[in-house]
Amino acid sequence: VDFYRKVHGPGIRRRLGDDWRVRIADCNPDSHEIAQQLKFWEPAGCIVMAARGRALTARKVLARYPTVFLDRTPFTKGNFLDVRQDYAANGHLAATELLDPEIDNYAFVGHKDNPHWSQARGQAFSRAIRSQGKRCHVFRESGDAIDRFTLLGHWLSKLPKPVGIFTANDTTAAETHAVCTRIGLHMPDEVSLLGIDDEVSAHDIGAERLHLERRLAALARTGGADREIDD
Repeated sequence: VDFYRKVHGPGIRRRLGDDWRVRIADCNPDSHEIAQQLKFWEPAGCIVMAARGRALTARKVLARYPTVFLDRTPFTKGNFLDVRQDYAANGHLAATELLDPEIDNYAFVGHKDNPHWSQARGQAFSRAIRSQGKRCHVFRESGDAIDRFTLLGHWLSKLPKPVGIFTANDTTAAETHAVCTRIGLHMPDEVSLLGIDDEVSAHDIGAERLHLERRLAALARTGGADREIDD
């Protein structure tokens, strides 16, 4: 089951209330599968997760239905009704949470595919860190998983310690945590690790994990007054 189906589905149901029935479709269907589901369900409208770009290929199929696209790539041409996250705000808030007077070095580990949201988060994080006179190192190497993990391990071992690391999302945080453990880096004495999106599958990587998504929710509730971070 896709992460976005888990996260957005319940929220959509809550927003629409009891007067609406919501069908949560499996993520990443192709145009033919989308057409089949639309024919079967005849929905009043559609909310489509488009961060991976694949759903945008079904625009013609969706044309007869009121449709909102979530997190589509900003480089896609055409007119869309869409809702996007503020990825730069994510990166800036991550820097705010990681900054520590005793840490001079910080790092960003981008997603293996280097999508637009990873780039935006990394750029904002780097700017915010460097604006405080700190150093920010960036890892964006791609390739297959084995090569990437080997390169990441070598890169992490060479970073000055202690270091505060922000990753593009929780999946990348889990990967980074696994590599740190494998090469013998200690948390939080040597490495402070911060991920984002609060993905359930990444929750088992240890108490030192910080969930930025929870911090964002706390800011929304308190107007920024609460400085406590949930582990």
